[in-house]
Amino acid sequence: MKKYIWLLSILGIVFFTACGSSSKEAKELQTKQLKLIGIPQDIVANICQDDNTNGICESTELQAKVSFNQGDSMETVWSKLTLTEEGRYLLETYDPTKPLLLELKDRKSSYFTETFTLPFDGLKESENEKELSILQSMIDKDVLVPQNVNSARVMKNVDDFYKVLLDNLEENINILKGKGLTTKQAVAGNINEMAEELITNGIENTIPAKMNACNGESTCVKSVLNTLSTELILTDAEANTISGNAEEEDDGQVINPNPNQGKIDRAEYFPTHSVTKTFTTKSKNPYQEESVSSYSQTISKNNNTLTYQNQDSEDKSYSTATINSNNIVVKWTNVDYDNNKYTINRYLEQGDTTWNWTYSYKNEQATTDVVYTCEVDNKLSSFSHGGYKYTGDILVEKCTVHSKSTYLIDNKSDTIESSTVWYEYTQKGIGQIASISDICYDDRGIQQNSQGCTPNGYMYTYLVQ
Repeated sequence: MKKYIWLLSILGIVFFTACGSSSKEAKELQTKQLKLIGIPQDIVANICQDDNTNGICESTELQAKVSFNQGDSMETVWSKLTLTEEGRYLLETYDPTKPLLLELKDRKSSYFTETFTLPFDGLKESENEKELSILQSMIDKDVLVPQNVNSARVMKNVDDFYKVLLDNLEENINILKGKGLTTKQAVAGNINEMAEELITNGIENTIPAKMNACNGESTCVKSVLNTLSTELILTDAEANTISGNAEEEDDGQVINPNPNQGKIDRAEYFPTHSVTKTFTTKSKNPYQEESVSSYSQTISKNNNTLTYQNQDSEDKSYSTATINSNNIVVKWTNVDYDNNKYTINRYLEQGDTTWNWTYSYKNEQATTDVVYTCEVDNKLSSFSHGGYKYTGDILVEKCTVHSKSTYLIDNKSDTIESSTVWYEYTQKGIGQIASISDICYDDRGIQQNSQGCTPNGYMYTYLVQ
């Protein structure tokens, strides 16, 4: 079997109570197969027949749970998900036409780790097998038809396509949850919007043709799917539209369409256009007088992604910040970090954490572990320091970094720990304008910014305007 295709079905012998024993006896117990396509087996939380069509797996409904518990009765065990040697499962039911629900919980997801449910139509009397997949959920909701996706289902590297589809679905759920929608509303809105994007981007012919033309070459496949993924991820405008169309729950409960109203939008504190910025850095420690240096940074803006690269340096590393509807994803390229990606919440209040990032890197002398944290400290209308003055909407973040370096010298190890506190200043529409750090060096020359220490050094960086 391919990596992202698992065949599943349910083996359950559960008697319905709603219709009475006489109606059950009048119906024939049927055996059907369910197969799960493009969704990892380990994220399946439950599968059930939706007996009362309320979109929830309830204890009185025929269902299958993934895990077994010690002390389960034989009746309970038979109603749970059981993997056979062939990797196929059977659904034993008196009425296969009832809707099906697939509950998923992706604990390893980078985007959404709560439980969400994909709804499906039941099986027709003439059908012996039912596919449970994101594509089939779209078909069952009448936003796709089988001929839309027949070619995609058999294209080369279809496993990679399914993985992107699942990741995008989870990210979009998270985006819509941030707009105040319930998980159920978010899934429904996603199914519609993603289906439209698949059709627009050529799921019938164009995408399968491009994937097949790659002939399995990983860089080519990744390029095709990255382009598709960009289209599938909701823009802020699309998310607002979906949110506006789903303001009420089925029970009439009003949902706040804009839960981020009044919060700080971190995206507003990035440059609004491509620009090259020049910075001056002043630094001093107990062993030398103040030194002054400068560097330039080129920031290229392409749609919602900004790329940062320092000039006047042989360093080929660079970083990108991609602004999504509800978060900002920062990536580093050509660096030695073991963790080169971090997600920041986009909407913030004072005291909220913007960064809580850990990473490690190695060189010939040492292995260093770093814990880096920042939080929203203040908002200012002006800021001046060291002869530089800035006026505008300025966001202040208080940051700390704690590092632990382990050295191996002559087969003996030594550990050095240091900590630094600094304040980062970013201006709306401009980005970084200053970084201010008053540093406490201990008698070994190591930075130790413990509470109440007297600074005997500093590092100040200013944007030259």
